[in-house]
Amino acid sequence: MMAIVFGAYFLLRNWNGDVTLLIAIGGVAVAGVLVYRVYQSRVERTRADKIERADVASLKEQVEGMLADTANRILDVEGRPGLIASPEAGDHFQEAVSKFVSVDEAFGTATSTYQLRALVSQLEEALWRLEAAEAVLNGQEVPPRPEASRRPSSSQLRSSSAPSMTSLSRDAVTKWVDGGSSGGHHRRRRSC
Repeated sequence: MMAIVFGAYFLLRNWNGDVTLLIAIGGVAVAGVLVYRVYQSRVERTRADKIERADVASLKEQVEGMLADTANRILDVEGRPGLIASPEAGDHFQEAVSKFVSVDEAFGTATSTYQLRALVSQLEEALWRLEAAEAVLNGQEVPPRPEASRRPSSSQLRSSSAPSMTSLSRDAVTKWVDGGSSGGHHRRRRSC
């Protein structure tokens, strides 16, 4: 940029009144500014892409951890006596399993921070539903629902099916209990 300024000064100092030289200097200056702006925009785009990739990697790790935790919680709640006898606990459990399966299916194709944040929100809802099911089974009050996931409760949308996992949901839970997508997670042992 400084070279353009010094060149323009030198040429103007030796100027004899010809307009062509002035137009050439202006054209070189405009071209220099355009090249600089294109370079800056590419640098900024590259920086934004690096930040996006880092955010995506971080969110993917978070979702993987939450999937593994949710799978373990599903197995813990499924083994609780009284789950079938309590319609409210069963509804919470079914909704949690349903959300877990939908997140598990969508996880492989999620590539943006927006998609991954939506999956985190759904997993938070599933974990809350599992906590609610446990609270109902323990005779306690249902914990407050997370703010991001306020929707009609499953007791308002009551289903007539008994709380059990389908083979699809059992496969998804087993995958995350047995090591997840990377094979790094191991199920914690239950105490009897």
